[in-house]
Amino acid sequence: MRSHMLITLFRLMWHLILLACVLAGAGVWLAARRKRAGSRWRKHKMFLAATILWAAILVTSIIGSYLSFIPAEETFTYLGGMAPVSDKFTEDFETPFHYVYVQSGFLDHEGQRFYLNLFRFAFPHLTFEPRAGTVNIYRTAQEDRIVGLNSQMESYDNMLIAAYREAGQPIDYETSYTVLTTYDMFPDASAKLKPGDVIAAYDGIPMNGRSALDRYIREHRPDSIVFDIVRNGEPMSVEIELFDPFGYGGYHTLGFAVAENKTYDMPDNALPIPDRAKHSGSSSGLMMALEVYSRLTDPDLGKGFTIAGTGGITLDGKVTTIGSLYHKVVTVIAEGADLFLVPKEQEREALRIQQESGNTSTRIVGVSTLAEAVAAIEALEPAETDRTGSYDSSRPREQVCRLLWPAASFGSGYCFRFRPPAFTVSTQP
Repeated sequence: MRSHMLITLFRLMWHLILLACVLAGAGVWLAARRKRAGSRWRKHKMFLAATILWAAILVTSIIGSYLSFIPAEETFTYLGGMAPVSDKFTEDFETPFHYVYVQSGFLDHEGQRFYLNLFRFAFPHLTFEPRAGTVNIYRTAQEDRIVGLNSQMESYDNMLIAAYREAGQPIDYETSYTVLTTYDMFPDASAKLKPGDVIAAYDGIPMNGRSALDRYIREHRPDSIVFDIVRNGEPMSVEIELFDPFGYGGYHTLGFAVAENKTYDMPDNALPIPDRAKHSGSSSGLMMALEVYSRLTDPDLGKGFTIAGTGGITLDGKVTTIGSLYHKVVTVIAEGADLFLVPKEQEREALRIQQESGNTSTRIVGVSTLAEAVAAIEALEPAETDRTGSYDSSRPREQVCRLLWPAASFGSGYCFRFRPPAFTVSTQP
């Protein structure tokens, strides 16, 4: 994941503009020096123009440098694109199923906001949100990366197990729970727990998932919890005091993250499955599960349509909500997908965003489970012409390239020869 690709792009553009202004100012200044004495007024105006250009560069650079020392606790989000799920497999193939990504990340300092706002006019859908409005405020940037990577791995396991179960070929698996990381903000947990500790029980209750632990804390509101853990093969008990400085309650007051690890063996006749190393972002889980399900049951499930979707997936095939819904809906509408699957809980909001866009050509359907997603696709009438894999993934590249080469059509054509990475950040639970 390259969460700061957009910031890097803007910084590059700004440096190019700085260089252009410096060269333009130098050109004007040299031209003014070569003017004859009879054109003194014109010569004076040219010197003034060069001075203004250089002064603007100097002032703007000073402002940007000063702001880079001011911390920023915000996130930014912008439109992304659609990508075929084949991107996440070890082999290349055509597929009707596409996941949706957005360009987003954390602002480390106000200087980054400065770079983004310099070209805000070219990116009307760019939004900023306070980091304090999410549970991410409990974690440092490094802790957040650890939690994010683990979320991706759990999403991969859930997707694979759910797809095989829906296809009538259930996979046997075992689940264990370990301490993923402790949070610096919680000194009690940091002092008593270590990453890798196996969690067997809490307050005498067998550990059976984060959601059950969260529910227990919210219902009983304990001041502390005794955890039975196993460290390096040695069982022990530790008492963790709960701390809730921001009022989120539940699981987030523990001061550490829990990893839900799945152990399973794939069938001997298993089809090619997605590459674990390429799996990024839990919101692509639904579409990857549909691809695996289609390979196991009906390779023609997509019926020649371009089908996009977003949503996490649980072990039992339930579709979970996602972040950045607005940007994903606008992206899919702009790219012209035939069908866009969204979590059922967010269907009404997605339809509202579509109505405001004025483009209703893409059909938006909310689904609660993987089975409902399959049914929504099966309800489509077969396309008159085969459009499988017809989505042109160069469109997001065109957006970037036209920004770098706004006046040169050949510039965007040249840019189509490379494919920049998807700048994605998964939304954490």
